[in-house]
Order: sequence, then structure tokens, then C-alpha cells
Amino acid sequence: MPYNRKNHLLKVKAVCELYDKMHRPDVPIVRTYRNVIYPCFYIGISTFYRYLNTNYKKELREVAEVAKTASQKNIKCPKPGKITSE
Repeated sequence: MPYNRKNHLLKVKAVCELYDKMHRPDVPIVRTYRNVIYPCFYIGISTFYRYLNTNYKKELREVAEVAKTASQKNIKCPKPGKITSE
């Protein structure tokens, strides 16, 4: 499990970019997954398909905007698991 959303999205970006670089139209996606993606990242096929369908560019932009807004307001973003209800 990734520590936060940004790290998860960076992993998704790395997987998608490697797939775009190595995939050929005449080769099935599963073969590219078995020969290229799995040996590098050790993710399952369903996770791989989920990563391919993730709009990581948009989500990374949103994460950056939230971090920028929080830093401008001098608000510390709580770490996951540290949120307590009072």
C-alpha cells in the first residue's frame, strides 16, 4: 500500500509510461504485462488494468494544488492514520 496518494500516483505514472514505451499494437496487452510490467513492479493483472484506466495526470495536478493551497495557508496536512475525531 502506498503511503499517500501522491506516491501511489507516481507509481501509476511509472507503470503507464513504461507500458506506453514498450507496448506494440500487434502484441497483446497481457504479453506486454507478463514480459515487461510484472518483472519490474510485481503487480497483478487487475491492478495493471486499473492503473491503465487511472487519469494520473489530472489527479497529480489536483494533489499539487491541494499541497500548494495548504502551504500558502500554513496548514499542516494531517498524515493518514493520524486523524482523530474530537
